[in-house]
Amino acid sequence: MKLISYQQVPSFLQKQSKNKMQCEMIVASFKRDRKIQIHKDNETYTLLTDGYEHEAYPELSEKEMYKLLKKKMKLEFPRSHKLYVDIHDA
Repeated sequence: MKLISYQQVPSFLQKQSKNKMQCEMIVASFKRDRKIQIHKDNETYTLLTDGYEHEAYPELSEKEMYKLLKKKMKLEFPRSHKLYVDIHDA
């Protein structure tokens, strides 16, 4: 897992997953007790939250997913400045 700043997370994920058809991305708090998981399958995304809320958002487009990711990051990581990010093939 790589530790990066809060503001860099969406652009970092977008750049790292651009050429991959299937991958799994995890954004976790510094203590790793809260996380957001994103599963990419071709052009569709599934976003799972595991922290304050435990919800699943299936069949999202890329634009919808990144918009929802920013919203959920504010909720799950309200006072975080650094977050762990992990990307690996599914």
